[in-house]
Amino acid sequence: MLLAVAGGAVAVSCDKEPEIRTQGTSLGEIEVSAESGFRSIAVNTTGVWYVGEADGAAWISFDDTVGRDNGAFTVYYESNKSDLSVTRLRRMARIVVSTADKYTADTLYLKQNGVPSVLRFRDCSVELPATAGEHFVYVTSNIPAEEVHAVDVSSDQPWIRNVRFDNSSRVVFTLDAADAERRGNISLRFTDAWGETSESVLEIIQKL
Repeated sequence: MLLAVAGGAVAVSCDKEPEIRTQGTSLGEIEVSAESGFRSIAVNTTGVWYVGEADGAAWISFDDTVGRDNGAFTVYYESNKSDLSVTRLRRMARIVVSTADKYTADTLYLKQNGVPSVLRFRDCSVELPATAGEHFVYVTSNIPAEEVHAVDVSSDQPWIRNVRFDNSSRVVFTLDAADAERRGNISLRFTDAWGETSESVLEIIQKL
C-alpha cells in the first residue's frame, strides 16, 4: 500500500488533517498544543493496516488500531501539564502505520508543545583550592527527575573526575591535587524530545 502526507512530508499546521499513503517513509509532523485533544488521520490504501505508537508513549491512544482499505483513525493526546497546571517539557510520539505483514511501515510524528528545556550553570567559572577533594556547583534546570539520566555531563581534563549530575540542581565532581594553577571545563548537554539541545560550560580554575 502507498502512504504519503498530502502536500509532502512537512510539518502540518494545527488546522489541517494529514492524509497518509504508505511508502515506508517518514511522513512529517503534526504539532499540537499542550492541551489535551485529538486528531483524525486519513488512510488511503488497499488491504489491512495497523496503527500504533512505536516508543511506548503513554500519553497518546487511538480509537482503533486496525483498519481495512481507505479509512481513518483518531489519535487522542493528554494534556502536557502537571496536576498543578505547570506545563511540562515538549514531547513527541512516533505513530506508525503498517501493512498486515508489517513489511511496509510509515511514520508520522506527533509533537506536543510544552516549555523548552533549561540547563545552565549558575556561574560561568569557579575558583577552587589546589588540594584534592570533592566539590559541587549549582545548576538552573527544569529537567524532571525521570529525564535527568539523559543529561550528558563531562570534563575536558583528567584531573576533573567523577563528574555527575546528581539531581536537578547540582553537578558534583572530584579534583586531584595541583602543584600549579590550572584550568579546565565541565560541560552539560541535554537534547529534548524535539531534538533541540541545551548546553552550558563551567570553567574550573584550580589555584595554589
